Amino acid sequence: MKVVCIGSGNVATHLARGLRSAGHDVVQVWSRLPEHTEMLAKELNAQAITNLAELDVTADLYVVAVKDDAIPSVSASLKDIQGMVVHTSGATAMQVLESCSHHGVFYPLQTF
Repeated sequence: MKVVCIGSGNVATHLARGLRSAGHDVVQVWSRLPEHTEMLAKELNAQAITNLAELDVTADLYVVAVKDDAIPSVSASLKDIQGMVVHTSGATAMQVLESCSHHGVFYPLQTF
């Protein structure tokens, strides 16, 4: 499965590492902090992107692991994505991703 990681913080890093170790291909990493994007992308052998317009639209899964208040603005950039888009917030409703064809919440029960 091709995965795009949107975010580069603690949750994003652990999920991306876990997905990669499970055999999935993390193809891109984006975050608002280019230096963090570069570090995580390098570790995962993925492409670091600095603009959400550069997203690989052929990925199967887009994991939005950003601060809760950033989810609405990030999701607005994902409306044309055909793959599954999930966010990792336990405090944000799934409806924030309604502009995406296939969406959900992937809420890790473990504390990061």
